[in-house]
Order: sequence, then structure tokens, then C-alpha cells
Amino acid sequence: MTDEQQPEQPHQSQRGVARHLARVAAVQTLYQIEIGKVGAEKAIEIFTDDYMPLNADREFFHYLVREVIAKLPEIDAIIIAELPKDWPMTRLDAVLRALMRVATAELLTRGDIPPLVTISEFVDIAHSFFSGKEPGLVHNMLDRIGHAIRGADFATVKTASDGLDQIQ
Repeated sequence: MTDEQQPEQPHQSQRGVARHLARVAAVQTLYQIEIGKVGAEKAIEIFTDDYMPLNADREFFHYLVREVIAKLPEIDAIIIAELPKDWPMTRLDAVLRALMRVATAELLTRGDIPPLVTISEFVDIAHSFFSGKEPGLVHNMLDRIGHAIRGADFATVKTASDGLDQIQ
């Protein structure tokens, strides 16, 4: 294949939008799995076939949902460690639980994505679901989780805006 025949690589912004849509879809799918009592693979299939935006990164979506399911006890333990001691996981709204699980899975398993990008993305997603204090809770918890899991990655970035040019 010559250079002229090579498919054009998506721009960073297109990739960022595709991944953002995949993150939102993963949160929605995990919510459906928990609330609808639907199995993970069936929920992935239904969401992919019926609700997935065409420009979403489907591979990234599948990855995130499957990682949460595969590592759910570990992910929940990480989240619970950052909750106030008298708060059970069930005190979090089901959408908030799903969001925190997907974000924690990404922080835990995607070393190629800067943690500040992950945090920023999921705070933005929280704003799309909640109008109260929840986005602040998401930011604070993910910041602590990110430092606990990937503290060395924070040492190279001085401010939150420094990592945003690397939006994945």
C-alpha cells in the first residue's frame, strides 16, 4: 500500500470525541447491568447494536466495560477506601457507582492515558449526569484514587491543564 492509499489517521480531537463517547457508553452500560440485571456480554451487545453513537470508539468501550466486570472486587475496594468510613458503596447513586467504576478501571489499567486526562473526562461526564455536588465528589475521589494508583504519573505534570493537551 502506498502512502496515498493509507487511510487517514483521525485527528486527536476526533479520537478524543470517540473515546469520550465510549466512556459515556461504558457508564450507561454498567448502570444497565446493575439496575437491569442484564449480563455483561448481553448489555454490551444491546448497547453496541442499539444505542452506540457511530463515532464512538467501540473497542475502547468494550475494553472498559469488560475491565470493570473482570476487576470489580478490586475496583470496588479502591473506591470504598476513598469513601467516608461510614459510607457503604450502595450509598452512591447507581449512575455515580458506574461512573466511578469505569474511571477507576481506566486509571488502574490504562497507563497510556495520563491520569489527569482520565480525571478531567470523568468530571465532565459527571457534569452531564448531575447538577449538584456529585461532579466535585467525582473530582476529589478520582484525584485521590489517581494519586494512590499512579502517583508517579502526577510527578511529571505540574498543573491539571498541563495534561489536557494529551487528551486521549
